[in-house]
Amino acid sequence: MQDLIEAIGRWPNLRTVNLQVEWWCHNLLSTLANKDMLSTLDLHFGDFAVKDQRALPPVSPGFPSLLHLGLCGMTGTEAAAALQCFEFRKLECLHLTCMRDPSFEEVVIILQAVHDRVSHTTLREFRIDASRCQPRPLHYQDLQPLAVFSKMTNIHLNGTAGLQLTDDEHEQVALWWPNVEVLEYNTASTGNMAPLATLKCLAHYARCCLKLRQLHIPITTLDDNIPWSIFNVASSNLCDHPLSVLCVGESYLASEHVARVARYLADVFPSLVRVECSTGSWSAPDGTAVIHEVAKLKVNRTILALEH
Repeated sequence: MQDLIEAIGRWPNLRTVNLQVEWWCHNLLSTLANKDMLSTLDLHFGDFAVKDQRALPPVSPGFPSLLHLGLCGMTGTEAAAALQCFEFRKLECLHLTCMRDPSFEEVVIILQAVHDRVSHTTLREFRIDASRCQPRPLHYQDLQPLAVFSKMTNIHLNGTAGLQLTDDEHEQVALWWPNVEVLEYNTASTGNMAPLATLKCLAHYARCCLKLRQLHIPITTLDDNIPWSIFNVASSNLCDHPLSVLCVGESYLASEHVARVARYLADVFPSLVRVECSTGSWSAPDGTAVIHEVAKLKVNRTILALEH
């Protein structure tokens, strides 16, 4: 490792670095942080990487030109430490992938570190994935550090299993990210804890996130919380919202509610072409039936619109 660090020190014009690393070493990151022209950095850590036990260096501006940072295979503690040691003033893309069994607390610390160390005006894409998610859902207060990143277009939150946001909280979150195009929450169920959000929360994303094309979100569909159709021929524009893919994960849908759910989805997301779901929830034939119903409604409503 020391030979590699010394070699990197002799290359002043590095722009892109993609390394398979045997162990986590703060000196490596500190050396790379001093490369004025480095714009892309991807570090992949082995399954049995040895932790660097030395004290963390003081916070440094570092990485003056870095636009993309990818850290793969780290523990939650290592990922948090890597972010906390530097200020990423131009970062546009941050990928923390295949983290090794991070605890819920580590994920929360990472989200706060992103807030504290990454430019609030440049970040466009943020991904956090764990090799195995802890069965503890994120809540509104856990997500709040990400509220400042209003320019983000791609958000993937899979560091811990599940999400517990109410419909009103989803409305607030949708206001944070008006430019988002792909938004993926972890949709796994956590024990007997049903999602707090209902279908009504989808309207908030339709209204506030006008560029959203793909949404992964856990919701509850029960008799008393399925909205009625809000379609109005006179005021409708069938091409208003671009969302085409909706993933509801393990959210349950009873067969008798297919038509009613389809009517509401067609109202909120008129461009919808695919509903993805986990086995035992909106699985075939129910998931497929929803899309078939949406397609039929689109045809009928197009005819009505033309007649007016």
